[in-house]
Formats: sequence, C-alpha cells, structure tokens
Amino acid sequence: MAAAPFIVMAASAAYKHEQEKAMADAQKQMQKNTNKMLVAQTDANYSELSDVEREEQAKTLDDSLSIQKEYIKNKGNVNVMAAAMGTGGMSMKSQLNDLSREKFSDYNTILEDRQARMDNLKSQATNMRYDSASRQDVRSISRPSNAALALNLTGAAVGGYTAQQSSNQNADLLKTVRTGR
Repeated sequence: MAAAPFIVMAASAAYKHEQEKAMADAQKQMQKNTNKMLVAQTDANYSELSDVEREEQAKTLDDSLSIQKEYIKNKGNVNVMAAAMGTGGMSMKSQLNDLSREKFSDYNTILEDRQARMDNLKSQATNMRYDSASRQDVRSISRPSNAALALNLTGAAVGGYTAQQSSNQNADLLKTVRTGR
C-alpha cells in the first residue's frame, strides 16, 4: 500500500506523456496532409493557367493568319482593280503601302494585346505561388520528450513519497492519540 500513491501518479504521468505524443503525431500528420492538398491545388491552378496560355497562343496565331489573309485578299483586289483600270505607278504603290502599313499596325496591336495577356498570366502565376507559400503550415509542432517524462516520473515519485510520509505521520499521530502515548 506504501507504493500506491507513486504508482497512480507515475501511471498518470506516463499516460499524459503518451497522449501528448499521440496528439503531436496527429497534428504533424494533419499539417502534412493540408500542405500536400495545397500543393495539389496549386499544381491544378498552374495547369489551368497553362491551358489558358495555350489558348492565348492559338488565338494570336489565328488573328495573325486572319490579318495575313485579309492583306493578301486586299492586295489582290488592288492589283485586279489597277489592271482593270489600266493604272499603275504611284497611285497603286500608294495603295499597296497603305495596305502594308495597316497590316503591320494590326500585327503590332495583336502582339501588344498578346503581351498584355501573357503579363497578366505571369502575374496570376506569381500570385498563386505567393498565396500557396503563405498558406503553407510551417509552424513547429513539438512532441513531449522522454526527459520530460523522466522529470514527471521523478515528480510523481517525490509526490508519492511525500504523500506516504504524510500518511505515516497521520497514522502515527492517530496511534498516539488513541494510545495516549
């Protein structure tokens, strides 16, 4: 019966230590899973941006081809009209120069629009990266150490010893009171 307080206190300290270890392990696993899901979500967002970028590239190509087709068609019209009217020289050259200037102006507009869209996509990707990094759970999760368990067990031993000594003194005092000695 003398060791009972120590055993109870030691068992309580050991049980608390194991609970704290299990809680720390569960928190670390939850942190790992959360971060893994965040990385997967960021990858999916990057993939979506890649699709948008490919669409932008295709649109730029289509627009450029449309301008080239329109230029060739208009140039052909100018040549046919000039041949039909029997004209040539400076007026025809002026019309062709106007068509060429218009074509390059349209190309320039397409390229500027494309660059603006690409800059926007780059900005979105950068924002995704920063957002993902800021939402990563990087806090430290500490597990209780075995040294802490040893200290708790030592405290339990001292507490148990103290409780036993107090109990013995109370028993001696009670015995003295009963016997009168």
